[in-house]
Amino acid sequence: MASELRVNTLKDASGANSVAMTYVAGGSAKAWVNFNGTGTPAVNESLNISSLSDDGVGKYDVNVSSAFSNANHSPVGSMIGDGSTSFRSYALVASLSANTASKIDVSTVNTGDGIQANTDYTSVNVHGLGDLA
Repeated sequence: MASELRVNTLKDASGANSVAMTYVAGGSAKAWVNFNGTGTPAVNESLNISSLSDDGVGKYDVNVSSAFSNANHSPVGSMIGDGSTSFRSYALVASLSANTASKIDVSTVNTGDGIQANTDYTSVNVHGLGDLA
């Protein structure tokens, strides 16, 4: 038997901090993953992620277990550690044109020292924000 809890606001145990349910339902990450993107990519921790595929150097597909309502979800991310001592600038690009309701297309790019090249990183973090189907 399924149960349901209906509330307008959540408060912590002291009652001093609260958040409206609209923020919990609409503003929470619906999917996230931390993975090692070097060698054979491997998921370290995740929520609502079914699998990860390696599409080449610095290119990955993050597949979502419970799909978003459409391909217009908002992916964000970061990464650290490419094993290099000279390149410290990087960007995570999620190609919106390649995203689907059940996939986040990820590219990790080294932008240091005037170089702009896809690079594998030891720690990649991707979050998917949006409504689930």
